Amino acid sequence: MRLLDYLFNAPVVLAGRQITHDRFDHAAPPIPIVYVSDGLWVWSMETATYIDRYNFALPPEFLKHVVQQGGAPPDRVSDAEKSAAVRGIRGNAHD
Repeated sequence: MRLLDYLFNAPVVLAGRQITHDRFDHAAPPIPIVYVSDGLWVWSMETATYIDRYNFALPPEFLKHVVQQGGAPPDRVSDAEKSAAVRGIRGNAHD
């Protein structure tokens, strides 16, 4: 299992048309504003990119979850999971 494969290959739940710049290296390639989920956890491509570029640590609970999933993200998330993820991203998780 490669953790980066899991992070970069989870299903997209929200994608923007914009990019953001690396907060630590302005000369680095830009990062798309995209959010992905495995149905339980939600993260941005920015987070995945920083883990790749700078080896940032992830919460132990997330790492345990990845192992429990067999190291591979699902091919898709349900509509309900996607809706919940988008509500969380937008800050209205309890709607």
